[in-house]
Amino acid sequence: MNWFYHGSNIETKIGNDYHNKGEEIRRFRELHYDTFREEMLGIHGIDNESCNRKVKLLNQYYLEVDRCVEDCGITHQSKFRPTVLEEFCGYLFHRLPEVNELGLGFFHKNIFAGIKIDATGRMQIDTKDVDFCIGKGYEILVEENERRLIVPVVAIECKTYIDNTMFSEAQFTAQKLKNGTPDVRVFVLTEKNEVALDKLPSQTPVDEIFVIRRPKPHIDESVVWDFFQEVSRTIKRVAIEDTIRLPGRLLNLEIELT
Repeated sequence: MNWFYHGSNIETKIGNDYHNKGEEIRRFRELHYDTFREEMLGIHGIDNESCNRKVKLLNQYYLEVDRCVEDCGITHQSKFRPTVLEEFCGYLFHRLPEVNELGLGFFHKNIFAGIKIDATGRMQIDTKDVDFCIGKGYEILVEENERRLIVPVVAIECKTYIDNTMFSEAQFTAQKLKNGTPDVRVFVLTEKNEVALDKLPSQTPVDEIFVIRRPKPHIDESVVWDFFQEVSRTIKRVAIEDTIRLPGRLLNLEIELT
């Protein structure tokens, strides 16, 4: 599964000679991105210490990303910086045993968001793009046509910052996905928050917003670990047997992370 979204963004900029800075971006890739990727993939654990090591690498890499953005005039619209978090999600979760056991994959295009009937009376599969999705793809036959159906378990919107407009968009995405797959959990992972606390609704289809950057310019290890645990528990719930052991909880099973 190809979830190196940041690497793909870099390659596109090199290939297009972005702002006539293609050679500088190539040097950035060779000096910094390739090392970052190799070191991330070299961390095999899924415990707190391993997560903290990944955050440390991320903090170091962001320093080089910021220099590259400034030196090469990379705009926010080019999605360069947000793809860092998208790819980081892959480094966080690709070694979870349940991902392999359940045959899950990482996706960001054409996620299942429901079924409807179009103007001709034919069935139409509705889809939505997200920044990072953990789910499973199925090949299905729809009116004698083979279609790819990607069912989400977890969907994550990755942001450099989130404001009121972006939060509204995230809520729209979450509701669409839950229309198709009611059990999907939708999270926002953002470096900074610009939504006023009194503007946060008491009820929202977004399950949680994780703000990971402190006022000081670095990513908070404890928040990333909290995020990792939350996503891991969601995936583990899919893998456990649907059996309730009594005495015990009836509505919310307690998932132990090992």
